[in-house]
Amino acid sequence: MGLATPEAFHANPSRVWQFYHYRREKALAAKPNPGHLALAMFSIRSIRRKIAPHSHFALITQNVDGLSRRALEQIVDAHPEHADEVHSPAVQSSLLEMHGRLFDVVCTNRACRYREHNTNSPICPALAGTERVFSAGEPEPHIEEKDLPRCSKCGSLARPGVVWFGETPWYLDQIDELVSQADLCIVVGTSSTVRLLRTS
Repeated sequence: MGLATPEAFHANPSRVWQFYHYRREKALAAKPNPGHLALAMFSIRSIRRKIAPHSHFALITQNVDGLSRRALEQIVDAHPEHADEVHSPAVQSSLLEMHGRLFDVVCTNRACRYREHNTNSPICPALAGTERVFSAGEPEPHIEEKDLPRCSKCGSLARPGVVWFGETPWYLDQIDELVSQADLCIVVGTSSTVRLLRTS
């Protein structure tokens, strides 16, 4: 059974959370690379207009690791004069994370569905050290559901804030519109082997 489906989470939330804990730990240890930084720079109009004065920019990413957002913050650290622009709605909304965010946690209670950003490491005490199940082949412990990440609003079981197979990626209509209006589209770092089946 795969680990990136709602069915896998329903069948074994312990295993799925251990896998996503491993992914979160790897992402927390990663740093934005020069490609992330270059794309982040393009999203800042005051920088972009020096190269392409009347251009618009959107970054559509399938990545869930948060490195594109962290690249923007790294630019602010190096160039504080861009802080207001980087934190503006124009720049923040130009980054479309179509497969969700690894560091978002979503309540599974349909009446709540609270979503929050959480970079705690580990996200809950029971997951501490379980990244070694995937990185070093250690035996998989079973973690009781009550000890897995919980919604901070209602206390129900929470799930990772990523888009799983069988779920609809975010922003599809907006992405379609952006692509249809674009006169330049740069595709970076994808195998383009996963096909989206869209019924509309």
